[in-house]
Amino acid sequence: MEQINPETFRDPHSWDLLLPLDSPPKNRRKSNRRQAFTDSNSGNNNLTDRRREDRRGIEVKLPIHSPITVVYEYLRNVDNLPSLFPGMLKLRRLDGDVIENVADLGGTPLRWALKLSFEDSEHSIHFARISGDLECCDGVLAISQMPGSTLVTVKAYVNFGFAGLERVLGPVLKEKIKSVVEGALYQVKTILEKTNPSPPKFAFLIHSTDLNLYEGAFRDKPCPEHKKEILEKVFGWLPPFKASHIYGVQSLTGKIIEGDFIYSPLTPRQILNGNSKMVLDHMIEAGRMAQHLGARILGLGAYSAFVGRRGVQIAESLLIPVTTGTAFTIRASLDAFYKAAVTVGIDLKKAHIVAIGATGTLASVCLEILSSDLESITMVAQRLDKLKAFRETLLSKNRHLNISVSVDIQKAVKDADMILICTSTPDILVDVKDLKPGAVVCDVSQPHNVSQENAALRKDVLVIDGGVIRPPGDVRFNFYFGLPSAFAFACMAETMILTLEERFENYSLGGNVTAEKVQEIGVWGRKHGFELGGLKSFGRSITWEDLDRIKSLRK
Repeated sequence: MEQINPETFRDPHSWDLLLPLDSPPKNRRKSNRRQAFTDSNSGNNNLTDRRREDRRGIEVKLPIHSPITVVYEYLRNVDNLPSLFPGMLKLRRLDGDVIENVADLGGTPLRWALKLSFEDSEHSIHFARISGDLECCDGVLAISQMPGSTLVTVKAYVNFGFAGLERVLGPVLKEKIKSVVEGALYQVKTILEKTNPSPPKFAFLIHSTDLNLYEGAFRDKPCPEHKKEILEKVFGWLPPFKASHIYGVQSLTGKIIEGDFIYSPLTPRQILNGNSKMVLDHMIEAGRMAQHLGARILGLGAYSAFVGRRGVQIAESLLIPVTTGTAFTIRASLDAFYKAAVTVGIDLKKAHIVAIGATGTLASVCLEILSSDLESITMVAQRLDKLKAFRETLLSKNRHLNISVSVDIQKAVKDADMILICTSTPDILVDVKDLKPGAVVCDVSQPHNVSQENAALRKDVLVIDGGVIRPPGDVRFNFYFGLPSAFAFACMAETMILTLEERFENYSLGGNVTAEKVQEIGVWGRKHGFELGGLKSFGRSITWEDLDRIKSLRK
């Protein structure tokens, strides 16, 4: 007797996960939805246990290389079904979600009616016989996302109602129906793949920026403080793996793309301070996994963007291009910076601005673009010689600027109106107790260089996230990375934008980011509908009450 191994078939869209197809659903607790199918099939209520046990089950699976939403909407449309079944003499909607079928069974018409139930959130269609020549015909058509394709699964129980003959007729009936369903699905596959080819695909490499995120990302219980060191050690032994499939990204132009999150278990400390060759090999392994999954471009997130000469060596080892997301991160961070200044009433021409990490790629391009709107800047970094050299570069373009340099963060931020933080360190660098009332901090670094606990101590200071974006469409990331659902970091968004533009090239790589590239990626982002996700603080939306409080302090 053909059965499904419950350990290998755990489709979340299936209503009967663990039952063998050739066996009845014994001792199953029915949900309200499942009970409705049983209740509606009142003609079966008098079946004996023996006749229930003789029901025949079929299962058909077929991958279709088209977007999941396109496949679901096509199959959801009853009008498309008659053309898919050559032996279907009639198929019409009777009332609401009840359809009547008449099929040709060797010259003899076979009639039955089904009640349909659509689960849009699960992309599944449940059906149950309510009348007709078939005594039982119920099951589910489930559509699920697979790497690089959409999987359509049909599971059904069918019998004629003649218990004595079912042992003879059952296998024949099962094979006939299975053959018909397979033929219909292949027609769907042919039609959709011709008119709706598989969307371009990207991959994005993520890692934990905070061991506390492990709990949310993997829905696990909190890790005790004394075990975090052990957990971090174990992470260093693990290879990268696919964490989730991303779908629902749809441009304002109508174009759809999909992607995958590739997860590196390495922590920031291991990436920045570990064996450089081991870390590079680990990231290259993740990139090759992205290639295998069909990605056309790989985005590097957080500290993976600093590996291998800022991604250059990773790109050299792959067959697909790589980007670090720096260009769009700058664009999004500047948008948040300007929006915060306007909202709380800071005049940038009169304000004193402090930039921490000023000589890094991200901060230096930010300052190059910002400088035309500023008059007073204090630049902070670890090396004074690099600060002085960069100051001369900025002054050569804007002689009106008043630029000071410092290696002392605590002293530099004391009189700041706005602080821009863009660093490559996971350490806490700014203590809010050193800030004046009404100060605004735009912390672009991931992880943040201002701690959430510390920021909560000052209601008269505003700490905002830089580079939080709302991608277009009904986006499902299916993995928690520290932001509310439907929001993404700008580095992730850059990878999506390049995929929508089909610019499969090494874009923000090796520190090769210019003001022109920032402008270019910004134009593409607006074209496709990527928007600043409002002003947020540690992933939380900032309220008007918060903004008004800061604004009142500046009067």
